[in-house]
Amino acid sequence: MGLARFAGWKLKVPVIATGQGLLPALQTEHDELRTLFGSLEKIDTREQYSEEVSGSPTCTGDDAILYFAGDESVYNFHYSQPFIGLSLQNHLFSGLSVIGGFFTDEALTAMKKAGFGKILIFEAAPEDIHQLDRSFLEKAYRYGIYVEFVSTFSMLEKGLPYHPDSFVFTSRYHVHFFYAMMGIGGVALYENDYYKIKHAGITAMGSLWPVMKADDLNIPQAIKEISKGSIAVIPEKKFEFIERKKGLCTNMKNIRAKPPENQETILKIMNYVLGL
Repeated sequence: MGLARFAGWKLKVPVIATGQGLLPALQTEHDELRTLFGSLEKIDTREQYSEEVSGSPTCTGDDAILYFAGDESVYNFHYSQPFIGLSLQNHLFSGLSVIGGFFTDEALTAMKKAGFGKILIFEAAPEDIHQLDRSFLEKAYRYGIYVEFVSTFSMLEKGLPYHPDSFVFTSRYHVHFFYAMMGIGGVALYENDYYKIKHAGITAMGSLWPVMKADDLNIPQAIKEISKGSIAVIPEKKFEFIERKKGLCTNMKNIRAKPPENQETILKIMNYVLGL
């Protein structure tokens, strides 16, 4: 962003940053980042915590909310049967220690009784879990439950698998975001405040998913309590953020470049960018 700031000054064009999630960086590098953000022609955040610490005058949610301003069906493909979706990362989250809980006898029995015959494991990023001990796959098969891996490339080419009676467990921000906004139920998991804040931002946009610490999740009980067809998102909140984002896009047309305030601002941003 610092490089974009200097490029904007050189080219005499505005620098606009939208849908920004700024924590926890803004807590540890408060002064330098405030100077950088304050120099931008427009800074917009995706959740209230970033809005509060950045001094941003607007919080319009995640930019991807605009996907839901039109025909949502173009961003997913209809899956043939209800599934349990798992997207548990190894980056800032110990996915390997959590996923085994979905393959216990009690959890698999609960899935079968709830009418789930498929587990989809999403590779939302390269470090996510997409390889499992073969014994897990064989055990699920004995319960009549098949495991399918959904690669990043598959999601990019086809969209997200969709069935209205599915349910998703994830530590990933955008997996929570897209499935909740599509009306699919789920549980968002975290192990640190960084992801707790990120998931809370989706709650503010209308998600009704519970957000909980991974250690507090009772997997078999959570599966037993799945209510197919339950409401996963508050439509009014979702559409409120869609309108906020549309308004931001409209107003961006009127933003003009501004010169740097003073030499001190330039030096402070330069030192931050170069790590001095």
